[in-house]
Amino acid sequence: MAQSSAAPLPDFARWRREWLNAGRDQAPLLAAAGAGGIPGRGAAALRGLDELDRLNDIAQRAAVLAASGRKSSSLGRVMELALRRPVVTAPLLARELDLTHQGALLLLNRLVAEGLLREATGRKSFRAFVAV
Repeated sequence: MAQSSAAPLPDFARWRREWLNAGRDQAPLLAAAGAGGIPGRGAAALRGLDELDRLNDIAQRAAVLAASGRKSSSLGRVMELALRRPVVTAPLLARELDLTHQGALLLLNRLVAEGLLREATGRKSFRAFVAV
């Protein structure tokens, strides 16, 4: 079984939510991100933060789902891998997490049913999945 060597990311999304919930304007964030003379840098930074918010939301929903299931379930590990890679497939999960191909498919289908992943290829076989 492969272990993830990536360090946890700082929770910039939480900092941003606290900033906005405190009634602060995004203009200083845009100005700070845009300082340096590169046009569109502030908007790109905000798009990145929006994407980080989306991924953190998916991670929280996956943690709740994993905690509600059996302790031996690989659901949490599957979702962690799905959030770290742009696309996941059943063979990838089987190889990386030491699962059977059928077990990986069942876990992927459950995550699709829960709305955490979606099938990206539109095919019946050799399917690939991405985080919603």
